[in-house]
Amino acid sequence: MLCLASMVTMANESPVFSVKIADDNSIVVQLTDVNQPQIQVTLKDAYGVILHDELLTESNINHRKYNFRNLPVGNYTLIVAYDDVIKIQSINKAYKRLEIEASDLQTIFRPVFRQHSEFVDIGMLYFANMNTIFKMRDSEGRVIYSERIKDKGTFKKRLNLSKLEQGSYILTFEIDGVVVNEKFEQSINWSPGIAAL
Repeated sequence: MLCLASMVTMANESPVFSVKIADDNSIVVQLTDVNQPQIQVTLKDAYGVILHDELLTESNINHRKYNFRNLPVGNYTLIVAYDDVIKIQSINKAYKRLEIEASDLQTIFRPVFRQHSEFVDIGMLYFANMNTIFKMRDSEGRVIYSERIKDKGTFKKRLNLSKLEQGSYILTFEIDGVVVNEKFEQSINWSPGIAAL
């Protein structure tokens, strides 16, 4: 019973995110149980131009309404970043109504980097149809490794540091598209024979 109660409590603490149509010209964003105090909400048009950008410091967004009345007919992208998650929702404004497909919601999780004595483990949950490239650069900015992420799901990689010279390296995930441009970066230091903490 105690295990079941713990699992129910943990499930209740997970953030809940949704975007719904409120009326012909408005959407409602709901986000509850966020761990970090800052929530970034950005609306872009089909060309990647930022139309609205705000940083919220509320712990919950319950039925926050966004009005599209003065926007022209076309496609828009709502990007909401909170905790270690980015949610991306496509919105189509037709002549007299808004359209949202729940199946178009895309999710990107911040990658996890774990450095060990001679290697780095990298993991990232990735549920988005976007052009994403993982790169490793040396201290002078030269790309020494590059890999394109092709499939949704889990990206796992173990990099062997023992073949590298001592120094600093930057690991980067670049999500590159017309509308969404995000970058996750992690710096690592490699010293042969010294275990990383």
